[in-house]
Amino acid sequence: MPFAQYLVDIAICLRRLTWLKLPGDAAEEGRPFAESCWAYPVVGAGIGGAAAVAFLAADELGLAPSVAAVVALAASLAVTGAAPERALARVAGSLVASSAAEWNAIVLALAVVLKAAAIAQAAHAGPVGGILIGTAAIAYACQIAALHAAPDGEGDVDSDAKPALGPVGIALGVGAAISLIVMAEGWLAAVILAGVATGGIVYAARRPGAAAAAAALPAVLALAEILALLAVVASR
Repeated sequence: MPFAQYLVDIAICLRRLTWLKLPGDAAEEGRPFAESCWAYPVVGAGIGGAAAVAFLAADELGLAPSVAAVVALAASLAVTGAAPERALARVAGSLVASSAAEWNAIVLALAVVLKAAAIAQAAHAGPVGGILIGTAAIAYACQIAALHAAPDGEGDVDSDAKPALGPVGIALGVGAAISLIVMAEGWLAAVILAGVATGGIVYAARRPGAAAAAAALPAVLALAEILALLAVVASR
């Protein structure tokens, strides 16, 4: 595949996963999601990088790790629009047969607090920048695997086609490679727990009466990233 095509795929995924609405071109118009999705972990690493920059900037200003973690989380939420965390809240509501806004808000708050606490603890476990980049890359690769495993007709919310097996394998390899390079220690534990989260969400999405997989599977991002962060912290 030409190098320019790699850049096109990354741009496509960047528009899907963030609020950054880059202008498209003719090369992207006919590019199917099933082929471009391999770039999810690359974009995920970039989102983790934005959180890492925010954390390090706050740290340079002399803020406590707990405060710097909140700043890093805020940067991540600003880039993604908190879509993964909101999806996790919706899935949790469907599992208890409740769509009450209050329950969803509680789950959303718990997810945000837990992630901020995990980031703060990660600052004591090693280079926080590498940890944030690596765990995000793993989580976004897991989402592609989850979308591939979705029931027929319940693929990506913006496309009728589910990720093809080849790009899914590439995404998983890219996510694992990025995490290994930037984290080294603790990456395997992060991959394992993120995989467990992925399997759990896919199972929940397949349950009779559960929320549609197209709405439920984005929750993989939030849950996989949180568990990956906790795995890294626990292994160091």
